[in-house]
Amino acid sequence: MHILTDGNNTVSFKTKKIAEKYKNHAKRMGIQVYYTNKTLEKNNMNFELDGESLELVNCCKSDLSLAIPDKIFGLAVTSIRHMALNDCMNLREIIIPPSVTCIKHYAFRYCINLEKITIPSSVTHIGDFAFDHCYKLANIIVDPQNPNYTSIDGVLFDKEEKNIIAYSSNKKAKTYIIPSSVTAFDDSAFDGCKNLTELTIPASVFALGSPAFWKGNNLQKIILSRRIMHFDDIPKEKIIYSD
Repeated sequence: MHILTDGNNTVSFKTKKIAEKYKNHAKRMGIQVYYTNKTLEKNNMNFELDGESLELVNCCKSDLSLAIPDKIFGLAVTSIRHMALNDCMNLREIIIPPSVTCIKHYAFRYCINLEKITIPSSVTHIGDFAFDHCYKLANIIVDPQNPNYTSIDGVLFDKEEKNIIAYSSNKKAKTYIIPSSVTAFDDSAFDGCKNLTELTIPASVFALGSPAFWKGNNLQKIILSRRIMHFDDIPKEKIIYSD
């Protein structure tokens, strides 16, 4: 890899020819960049060229707040790589710019002190388990103009409110009634929800998915219809049938 930096962030390129192209491009824009052997230093972020735009690869794990830039060297930042912020345990806030369209799976995994995050209108894809083990996440906010996702009281849904993607792990509510519009929810949707003790699942949900959906939380009651398919390893004492 050939690495360029502006002193704040680094961008990795597969060949020196490509690196030189964007080094000259930055120079024409009045941006001073130079080669470096280091991909990451304190308060820095590391990106890689992905086509004609940039993907966030990782960041300094000591940062408390992360404001992802919308451009580096004049190139738009459009993607957050899978596990890009994995184990960034100090992070409390992430600011995602309106240039980002893709948040890949496990992107924020084990950001255990992350308290809130705002999804901009530009995001069209959020990968599986993106908020896995974000135990202090109390609110997920979605820009109302986002055509693909919405948030209701800190719960992340697809725009049609048919699928629950993530329930904020640190929401204070002890009970939650899933809206009747919902037909499915991600396997990790309720992971780590320590305050949630009672969950009501409407008959519109066909199946509960992976048996892991109820693990890692404090659910004591799961109220559901007998018509919903579920796994036998869910403790029977937790299930209350609504019909």
